[in-house]
Amino acid sequence: MNTLSNLPLSWTTPIAAVDLGSSSFRMVIAEAKLNQACANLPLYSLGADHIRLYTMDSLREPVQLGAGLQADGRLSSKAQALALQALRRFGKRIKGFAPECVAAVATHAVRVATNRAEFIELAQEALGFPIQIIEAEDEARLIYFGVANLMPSRSERRLVVDIGGGSTELIVGENFTIHAMESFALGAVSTAQTFFPKGLVDAASMQQAIKAARSTLTALHAKGMTHGWHQAVGSSGTARTLARLCVANGFNEHGLSTQGLALVRKHVIEAGNLDNIKLKGLKANRLAMLLGGIAIMSAVFEELNLEHMAITQGALRHGLLYGLLNHNGLP
Repeated sequence: MNTLSNLPLSWTTPIAAVDLGSSSFRMVIAEAKLNQACANLPLYSLGADHIRLYTMDSLREPVQLGAGLQADGRLSSKAQALALQALRRFGKRIKGFAPECVAAVATHAVRVATNRAEFIELAQEALGFPIQIIEAEDEARLIYFGVANLMPSRSERRLVVDIGGGSTELIVGENFTIHAMESFALGAVSTAQTFFPKGLVDAASMQQAIKAARSTLTALHAKGMTHGWHQAVGSSGTARTLARLCVANGFNEHGLSTQGLALVRKHVIEAGNLDNIKLKGLKANRLAMLLGGIAIMSAVFEELNLEHMAITQGALRHGLLYGLLNHNGLP
């Protein structure tokens, strides 16, 4: 069992997590500071109350790898070139790091690509470190532990919702114990491509996108994930973007509410296309995922009868960092 007293890494040694997502590539470099009174506790039980990761550097590259998936399932040459450029930039920043201090994973877009093997070989050369293609279950697990480690401990069960570029994960857990999880091939990029071509949107296309997403999410009922938890938490870019829009435009005070989400949806429908959207707080690098993200989040709220969702900074990359501290890469 790994504890603070026998941890193989020095706490002053920077560690890095790299997430090759379907929308963007993310890298975070951090240093851990711990409460030494917890030295004999198992690392998997340590959270925000005992350990804190201090971010030293954070990089984001809007690669849009998922948009580069062709009809034959291959990642296009253009998408691969953009991805490799981003990974070379990441690689320069962590050059000289020990292998045990870096964890890099690829998610949905690479997982489903028919030419993933050749891409990963090139990607590892560009980054300078091994890259693991993780299954949907591991992706959900890493997201949950990233969230759990960055939020205060509580005895009530949480529902964590993570809408990515290529997939959506929902996980029910309590502190560091996962009770149920499900991953759906339902992403903001793919939804936008299917229902909102060229960034065009109207009431009918939005309703069609929401209906399609809800039909996918019906599996949550069979899994018993529609009840038994007390708080819904949104993780990663889509949830944070929608919450930021709601707060910045006065649609709700904090987090993401049913009313706030409805007002964002109303605004984009009235705008008619991405170029006309004038919401405060909207960043250009989030436009490609916005319409698909709104549709999927609306489907989640409707299917689960949500009234409010809290927002966390915890994400898959933070789960990777805590996995490095546990000295096995994946919690």
